[in-house]
Amino acid sequence: MTDPDYKIQELFDVDRMCRYYVVLKRAYIPMGNDDYHTIKKFDDHEKAKECVRRLREYKQPVYHYVED
Repeated sequence: MTDPDYKIQELFDVDRMCRYYVVLKRAYIPMGNDDYHTIKKFDDHEKAKECVRRLREYKQPVYHYVED
């Protein structure tokens, strides 16, 4: 996967002396380089992966119709 729609970046917080994970979403920029922006920060890698799975699951809108 060379150009994923979502990425998880592992970083280190010097103040708390622990690692954390940031979920990044790809931003499509017309006529330019695509860039990523931060969606959410997690202390747990598994939770960050679950977030990406859910984001991909809901990539297409889900509609629920209610009858009057």
